[in-house]
Amino acid sequence: MISKLPFNNYKSIGIEYFNGGYTQCFPAWRYDNIVPKYNKFYYIVDGEFYISINKKEYIARKGQLFLLPCNSIQTFYHISQNFAKKYWFHFNVPCNGKDLLELVSLSHMIEVEDPETVVKLFENILSHGPKPNLSSQLRKESSILELLSYFIDHSDLYNDRKLKMNTNIQFVLNYIENNYDKNITVNELADLLQCHPNYFIRYFKKAMDISPIDYINNVRIEHCKTLLSTEKANIEAIAYRAGFSSPFYFSRVFKKKTGFTPSDYRLLTSSQEMTNPRA
Repeated sequence: MISKLPFNNYKSIGIEYFNGGYTQCFPAWRYDNIVPKYNKFYYIVDGEFYISINKKEYIARKGQLFLLPCNSIQTFYHISQNFAKKYWFHFNVPCNGKDLLELVSLSHMIEVEDPETVVKLFENILSHGPKPNLSSQLRKESSILELLSYFIDHSDLYNDRKLKMNTNIQFVLNYIENNYDKNITVNELADLLQCHPNYFIRYFKKAMDISPIDYINNVRIEHCKTLLSTEKANIEAIAYRAGFSSPFYFSRVFKKKTGFTPSDYRLLTSSQEMTNPRA
């Protein structure tokens, strides 16, 4: 998310819901260069259509969730007889005297990996009617905020700039190497790159083919292997020195990654030292 304000300045966020539904678009459905004063969510359940948002073009298809910001130039129309079916609703998000989507810039579309979650949120939003009572209104607004949060978490754009893969990942790897003996958390690593933890996990795994926690444990295990081979400290002390939260967890991770318990690994490496002494 490209932010025009510091994150802690997003205060007094509200929700204004206008209308919504589940619709199969009629054959003549078409709008050219309209500029709505409200935001839209479209979740495509079936079919396809052309859509342009501020001159960025897409072919909308099943499983895609679109967020169309207010005051953007929009065009959409069918491109085949496979007419679209979609969940949709119109809304605004007042924030700091403007709409939230005027204060942040998000990608227009995400591919939904868990459609049941998204459909459930739309159903929750649409189930309360145009004039809900207080409790229904709060549930509706909660579901809208949850859907918006879901979209932000899965968006490819985040924070003040696009993350530069090689430079930023190396920065994180250096940080892990220098702090592996501490209680490193995913939130802490995400803060280094000023991005949301959910985005950071996907970003890190894309770059390294491994989750952040698994990578941290690999670094810790390599250091533990050296300590087990060269020092006489007990296994519990080695576990804590390497940053593991408990000796039991250390032993479980160590065996999973090496095939040996820490004790067996120490015996194995010490016997190898005796049979192959260094000159």
